[in-house]
Amino acid sequence: MNEAIERVQRCALRIVYNDYTSDFDILLSYGNHLKIHEINKRYLITEVYKCLNGLNPIFLNDLFAKKIINYSLRTTNLLKLSKPRTLTYGRKSIVYRGSRMWNILDIKLKTTAKIEHFKNLLKQYEIIKCNCHLCA
Repeated sequence: MNEAIERVQRCALRIVYNDYTSDFDILLSYGNHLKIHEINKRYLITEVYKCLNGLNPIFLNDLFAKKIINYSLRTTNLLKLSKPRTLTYGRKSIVYRGSRMWNILDIKLKTTAKIEHFKNLLKQYEIIKCNCHLCA
C-alpha cells in the first residue's frame, strides 16, 4: 500500500517540477516535501498530543493512558504499552503505534503547553522513529 502511495507522490512531484529523471529523494528536496508516511506519523503524534491535553472529543481523550511511575526517571510523560497479541489489532493499532512513538519523543516536545508550539517543534524533527514494517 505504501509503495502505491509513494508512486503517486513521485509521479505528482515529477509533473509539478517537470523533472522526469531525478531520484525521488531529490524531488522531495526541491520543495522541502516529506514522504506521505512521515506526514502520517506527524498527524498521529499530533492526535496523541491532543488526546493527552483534552483537545479532542471526550471519547478520544481516553484512548491513551499515562504510565504511572513511582520513582524519578529522566523521561517523563510516558504512555502505557499493552502487550500486542496480534499484528493487526496489536502492533498496527493506533493506540500501540501512537504510544510507542510518543514514548520515544524528546521531553521538550512532550511538555509544550500550546498546540501551535507543539506543531512548530514537531516540524523541526527530520525523521520520527516508529516500529512499523516500513521503517524497520
